[in-house]
Amino acid sequence: MALIPPFGEPHDLFKWNEYLSRLSLIAAPLNLLPKRPANKFKPGMKLEVVLYTRPSILTSATILNTFQHLLLIQYDDFEKHTIWIDSQSPDIYPIGYSQLVGQTFEGNITSPNFNIMLEQYFQSKS
Repeated sequence: MALIPPFGEPHDLFKWNEYLSRLSLIAAPLNLLPKRPANKFKPGMKLEVVLYTRPSILTSATILNTFQHLLLIQYDDFEKHTIWIDSQSPDIYPIGYSQLVGQTFEGNITSPNFNIMLEQYFQSKS
């Protein structure tokens, strides 16, 4: 995953230690951050996700990549729109979730086996 340096800092030469020293800043120690379990998601898996521009809508997405606890997802109806999302986010659901709970869904996925997918999803969360 590429680091985007603070505004105004050079992208190709940025070094955290030099930046912190130059501004007399202190980095937060690692022990303040919670340890995260590895996620079991794989590229190519499908999810229903909250459409962040319209939070009352669920849509389909494909996992493009994973990095530690993060998922890089692409909204299926928006080819060029990708976002990183936490694998434990309350905004991701298994395929069929919207049908199960009666939530508005806008997307291109239908699944006759959504009960099986729900079970696999919740097992991966435990």
